[in-house]
This record gives sequence, structure tokens and C-alpha cells, in this order.
Amino acid sequence: MDPGNRVTYGKYNLTSGHEAVVLISGDGMELNRVMPNKKGRLSSIAVEKMLKSELDKRERILASALKAAEEKAKKNDVSVRDDLQNIWRLRCYYPSLGRRAAKALKRIGIEVSRTELKSLGPDHLGDPDVKGEKAFVE
Repeated sequence: MDPGNRVTYGKYNLTSGHEAVVLISGDGMELNRVMPNKKGRLSSIAVEKMLKSELDKRERILASALKAAEEKAKKNDVSVRDDLQNIWRLRCYYPSLGRRAAKALKRIGIEVSRTELKSLGPDHLGDPDVKGEKAFVE
């Protein structure tokens, strides 16, 4: 955060002039924070741990949502379309879940872009090829 931003500091109850990392949701709600240590320095390890924890939590939630959507699809529930499309929208964060959502969408008759699906990489890879190169793992 920019130490000069008093409105933001006030909103998240931070001391002006001190560094802090505050993780907020899209609606502005605080999810977590990292404050400086006793020497007044932020720990990059603590920030990375906070981010990893939040991403892991979101992945678990999304995996549960996908499992529920796949069950809905088996029962021909029409509301499954929106559920699967919401999961598909997050494919860049969680490629394996995105690929599963694409397959489930295809089963209910909704094709996703082959280009977008290809950018997620092969099924056996968890991460996309971020450089856009066609690297193969043996």
C-alpha cells in the first residue's frame, strides 16, 4: 500500500507511514494481512505464505463446487451451466479444474474455445505454459 493513502489506511485500520500487505476480496473486504516485524520490515516469506494459503483455500472451494456441478450435470439440472461457466472463468488460476469444467461443459452441449483450452496445456500438467512455448516434459 502507498503510505500516503490515508483513506485506505483508515479503512483497514493501519498506522500511516508504515508498510503493510493487506489481502482484500473483490468487494473490499479484508481477507488477511501481513504486518512488519519488530525491526519494521515486511517478510516476503509471510506474504507468500498468506497468498499461497488463500489460493489453496480457493482451490479447495472451487474443487468442491466442480464436484457438485458434475453431480448436478448427471441429474440433468439446468442450473449446472452457470456453475460450470463460473469455474471455467477461473481456469487461469486452476488449469486442471478448468479442463475438468470444459469437459463437463462439453458433456452438456457447450463447447469452449479450443484455443483457450489449449492454452491450459496437456491434461497431465497442472500449470499452463506461461511463456507460450511448447515445452514438453518427459
